[in-house]
Amino acid sequence: MDVHDTAATGAARCPMYDGSFAADPQKVYDYLRAHGPAGPVELAPGVDATLVVDHETALRVLQNPNLFARDGRRWTALNDGRVPLDSPVLPMMAYRPNCLFTDGAQHLRLRKAVTESLDRLNVTRIRRDVEPIAAYLIDQFSERGRADLINDYAKLLPMLLINKLFGCPAAIGDRVTSAMADMFDGKDALKASDELTACFMELITLKRREPGDDITSWLVQHPAGLSDEELKDQLVMLIGAGVEPERNLIANSLLLLLDR
Repeated sequence: MDVHDTAATGAARCPMYDGSFAADPQKVYDYLRAHGPAGPVELAPGVDATLVVDHETALRVLQNPNLFARDGRRWTALNDGRVPLDSPVLPMMAYRPNCLFTDGAQHLRLRKAVTESLDRLNVTRIRRDVEPIAAYLIDQFSERGRADLINDYAKLLPMLLINKLFGCPAAIGDRVTSAMADMFDGKDALKASDELTACFMELITLKRREPGDDITSWLVQHPAGLSDEELKDQLVMLIGAGVEPERNLIANSLLLLLDR
């Protein structure tokens, strides 16, 4: 493990963007846990952070917005010019007017719009949408007799489902899928972020004109009266939360089954 910059915890700063981390992330987490509930990491070249690796400590951080503010505009290193403006982490970490990066009354207003829109979904609706997508993906690799679980299934299933729940026409949905894949993989993340913004702005314009039975339309119609910029960034937040955790859940579930 290539580590540097020993911090006050005694742990050296761990890079989280190189091949050694991708090959064995658990090694980094174990190393940090051995030194305390949080440790120094480097998310990308020149982007230092403290990673919380203890569940109870994470809860204290998340439940104390007065001490640990969410507003990304208070990111000192970025404001001081110590974070490169072309850093691949900025599309996911820089301030957006959504629930993740706001505090106080603004956070409550945005969160109410999101939670009340999501409350309109139900298990029956999600099952109706997800089963044909799962069957389609399985059909693509079943005749080959082998598959890469992540790339052939887990990476695509939640993305295609989110596109369906957002009410994305096929042309927009294909572009959203490609842009999100590039952002998660760090492939020209800034360009991918711009493309995602363009896609969602087109989708919002469409849903204002022709609302449907989908999350985007429900957000557009919510009494909170979200602006196009706010709407776009709630969609960015939802697609981030709705894709990566589910992909990991599918992969880890299979790992547990095979490891029994």
